[in-house]
Amino acid sequence: MAVHARTRSGVPAGCTGCGRLGEWCHSRYVRRLADVTLAGRPVRIDLSVRRLYCENAACPKVTFAEQVAGLTLRYQRRTPQLQRLVEDIGVVLAGRGGTRMLRILSIRLSRCTVLSQLMRMPLPPLETPRVLGVDDFALHGDTYGTLLVDATTRLPLTLWEGRDAEQLSRWLREHPGVEVACRDGSLTYRQGIAGGAPDAVQVIDRFHLWQGLSRRVQDIASAHRGCLSAALPPAGESGPAPAEETAGNTAEDSRAARHARRLFEAVQALTRTGQSHSSVARELGPDRRTVSKYARARTWQEVMRRPPRKPSTLDPYLDYLQQRWDEGQHNAKILHEELQTKGYLGHYQRVKMAVAPLRRGLPPDEPRERPPSPHEAARWITTHPHRRNLHINDCLPRLLDHCPELRQAHDLVRRFAAMLDQRDATPFQDWLDDLTDSGLAPLVRLAGALREDRHAVARGISTPHNSGVNEGRITDIKLQKRLMAGRADLPLPRHRVVLIAHLRRRTGEGRTTFIERLATANFLKPSYLRSYLRNPDSPKAAPSWERLASVTGRDPVLLRETLERKQCVECGRPLPIGDRLTSRRRCSQACRQAAYRTRMNAAFPRRSGPRAARYARPPRLRPHQQDLLLEALQPMGLHQPTPRSWPSPLPQPAVDIPPGLQPDGCVVCGTPLTRGAYGQVRLTCSDACLSKPSYWRKKEKLMGVAPLEGGG
Repeated sequence: MAVHARTRSGVPAGCTGCGRLGEWCHSRYVRRLADVTLAGRPVRIDLSVRRLYCENAACPKVTFAEQVAGLTLRYQRRTPQLQRLVEDIGVVLAGRGGTRMLRILSIRLSRCTVLSQLMRMPLPPLETPRVLGVDDFALHGDTYGTLLVDATTRLPLTLWEGRDAEQLSRWLREHPGVEVACRDGSLTYRQGIAGGAPDAVQVIDRFHLWQGLSRRVQDIASAHRGCLSAALPPAGESGPAPAEETAGNTAEDSRAARHARRLFEAVQALTRTGQSHSSVARELGPDRRTVSKYARARTWQEVMRRPPRKPSTLDPYLDYLQQRWDEGQHNAKILHEELQTKGYLGHYQRVKMAVAPLRRGLPPDEPRERPPSPHEAARWITTHPHRRNLHINDCLPRLLDHCPELRQAHDLVRRFAAMLDQRDATPFQDWLDDLTDSGLAPLVRLAGALREDRHAVARGISTPHNSGVNEGRITDIKLQKRLMAGRADLPLPRHRVVLIAHLRRRTGEGRTTFIERLATANFLKPSYLRSYLRNPDSPKAAPSWERLASVTGRDPVLLRETLERKQCVECGRPLPIGDRLTSRRRCSQACRQAAYRTRMNAAFPRRSGPRAARYARPPRLRPHQQDLLLEALQPMGLHQPTPRSWPSPLPQPAVDIPPGLQPDGCVVCGTPLTRGAYGQVRLTCSDACLSKPSYWRKKEKLMGVAPLEGGG
C-alpha cells in the first residue's frame, strides 16, 4: 500500500545545522518511508519534501532538507513508529528471532539490520547506586563474567568478562558514591571493593552463605556414604528383601565395582608419591576430573553409584506374573496380553525383562527402596523442619541416630538457620567457634573462610541487603544466551540485558502492586492480607517492614517515610494500600473528578449558575470509612494524617443580574429556588429549563432589555 504526500510550500523550516528558520526553496525530492503495516499489508509513504537554502552566512550548511515532525528523521528510511517497533523486537528477540517476528508482521529486514539497529540504541544514563550488587555468571565453559546491579531500582548496570579485582576497582573509582556492596564470599570481589570503594560497607549475601554451608554438609554426607542406608526402615518393615545387604553384595560382585576398586587403589598409590592429578591422568588414562574424584574419595564405595532398580508401572502385576508362571504359562507375549486386559499400559519389552529371571530359576526383580544419595541427605538436613514431608520425617531421625557426625552437622545447620530467620548475628561468634571445634574437615575449612570475612558475614545475617536481584538477572542472562545460541560476543548480551530490563520497566511487565509485594514478603496470600487490612483484629502478626524492604529492594526507613506521607492531594486521606508505591496522587474516582472540575472551572471562568456550584463543591467524605481505614493501617505503624482543610472556592465571575432579583421559583416551571452556594442569582432549576426560550424572555424582562428578534 502506497501513500503519496507533499509538504506545504511557504512554511518555514528549521536548518539542521544552525536551527534558523528558512523558507527559500532550492528544490524538491521524494522520500520513500516504510511504515507499520495496515491490515497486514506493508505501507510505503512517498513524501515530497523541500530542500531549502540556509540564509545564515555563519552556518556550514548551504542547503538542508526539511523534516516533518513525527514522520521523518534525518538519514532514516523508516517512520519513528516503525523504528521503535524494530528496536523493541531486536531487544527482545535479537537477530534471527527478530527477523522471524518482523516477517510475521509483513516487515522484511535481515538479521544484520536488526542487530545494527539494536546496537545503535543508546544505553540509559548510568547513575551511581547507593546499594550495589556484585555477582559472577558463566559465559561459556570455564569463562566467567561479572554483573553489577542496582539493588535499589533492581536494574542491571553493566557486565563484563572476567572476575578480576582490578576491573571492579576501576569501575568503582569511576563511579564514586556506593555505600553498600552486596557480594558472595569471593576473595576477588572483596579485594576489588576494598580497593575501589574503601568506605563502602561490604555485605555477604545470605543465599551464598546458605549455599556454601549446604555444600559442606553434602561433602560430609559423601564422606559417610556407608551410613546413608541406615535411613531406610528395618527389614521387617520394608519387606522381605534386605535392601542394604542386597545392594552391597550386588555392588561388590559387579564388574563396575571391581574396576572402581582397582582404579581407586592405583590413583591413591600414585597420589601418595606426590604426583599431580594431571600426571596421574596421563599415566593411567582416565580424565583429570575422574582422577581428582578418586583422589578425594576415602573409600572406593564413594565413587561407586549404582542405585537399585527404580519402581515401574509393572510392579503391581508382579504377583500375577509369578502366579501365571507357576501355572505353566511361560510365553511373555501371552502374559503381556493378559496384563493389558487387567489395565497394564506398559510395553511388551518390560514384561519380557521381568520374566527373564524366572527362566533362570530366580525370583522376579522386585523394587526396593534405595538409600538416599549425599545430595538428598544434605537436602533433608538443610530443609526447615516445618517443610519436611512425612517420608523425610520418618527417615531422617534414623539417619541422625546412626551417624553422630551428621547429627552434629544437623545441629549446626539449624543454629545458623535460626540466626538467618531472626536476623540476629549476636551468637555468630560462638557458632563459628563450635564450627571450628566440630572436627569435621569441611566445616572447619568453612569456619576459616568465614572468620576472615566475619564482619561482612555478620552484616549479611543482620541487615536486609542481599544480592537476590543479581540472581534474577543472571537467570535472565542465561535465557538471552540460549536465545542467541551462545554465538554472540559480550557487547550484544550487555546491550540486550540492560535494555530489556528498562523495556520491561517502561511497559510495566512484571510490575506488582504494593499489596502483592507485602503479601509475598510475609508469606501470605494477597486476598488474606487484604482482609487483614480490613479487619485489624486478625490473630496473625503484623506485616514486617524489614521483609517488605528486602522484597522491594528499598531502605526500610525511607520506605516507611514514603508510605506515611503519601496522601491524597484533594481530600488529605491516606491513599489506598495498593497505590502507595505508584504515581497516583488521588485516592478515588470522586477526587479525580473533583480535580478535573476544578481545572475546568479555572479554564472556563464564564461558567456560572448551579452547574458551577456543583462542580466546584468538594467530594463528600465518609467519616466511618476513613476511621475503618485508619484502624486497619494502625498495625503497620502508620500515623493518622492531619486533616486537610478544603481550599477556598474559586473566584466566580460577576453575576450579570442585579442583586435582589432572586425569584422565589423557577422562571420557567415555578419550582421553588434558593440562592446559589456562592451567592449568585438562580433563575432556573435545571438544565432543561435553562435551554427553553421562555427563560431568555423572562431574563430580558427582569433586566429591562427589549426582547430579541426570533425569541432568543
